[in-house]
Amino acid sequence: MFEALAIMQWLGEAYGVKRGLWPAANDPARLTALAWSTWAYVTYGTVVVRLQFATSERLGSEFHNSAQAELARKELQQLLSLLEARLSEQKYLLGEAYSLVDLIVCGVVAYSLFFGTPLESHPRVNAWLQACQSRPAFQVGMAAA
Repeated sequence: MFEALAIMQWLGEAYGVKRGLWPAANDPARLTALAWSTWAYVTYGTVVVRLQFATSERLGSEFHNSAQAELARKELQQLLSLLEARLSEQKYLLGEAYSLVDLIVCGVVAYSLFFGTPLESHPRVNAWLQACQSRPAFQVGMAAA
């Protein structure tokens, strides 16, 4: 098996349902879990990669493009507004309890910060991100990386 998102969704199905970290197949929240997980990797993640190519010091200057960087930043702000709206309705993406969906989306949003994605205009996203990253298991995982 390959592709991080597919692996995490499989882990959710195989181990997360029993632990309440992933919705069961017959739970309507499963569709929400799949949608937000895919949003993070496909919709948001694609724009992050565009920003990375346009700005990263790790890539040659021939890839740098200030117009593309500005467009990507604008799109990220629009996408973060969607996440902000979701988090204005509830504490976590699937409700009041942390889930694997939060871990998946948090990982991608946190990665975008390496390329200067500002969160100042998204206080709920910022608070949610800090809550997700302060979890002990997240801290252990990051220390091992």
